[in-house]
Amino acid sequence: MTVEQAKAILTKPRFGDPECVAAMERLRQAEREVEMRRKVIGKKLACFACGGTADNCKCCDPEGMLTITKELADSWDYDTLQGVIDELRDGR
Repeated sequence: MTVEQAKAILTKPRFGDPECVAAMERLRQAEREVEMRRKVIGKKLACFACGGTADNCKCCDPEGMLTITKELADSWDYDTLQGVIDELRDGR
């Protein structure tokens, strides 16, 4: 469900309706996504295109690392962002 769909559903909320509950959760998740994106922008991550080998890769630097840009972070959904944060945490 998109944020726009969730907002449309919640224009006329119905107490206890599973669709309304899911819409509220989606809006909460969207707020968390904004914070998660802020945390990952500018961080370096092993390139997922070449696996960090940098063998003729056009995505990463010569060390096999990819700098996360705002555009890249904006293209990721909640689960992907969570996975990136976990990977960054494990890489420390």
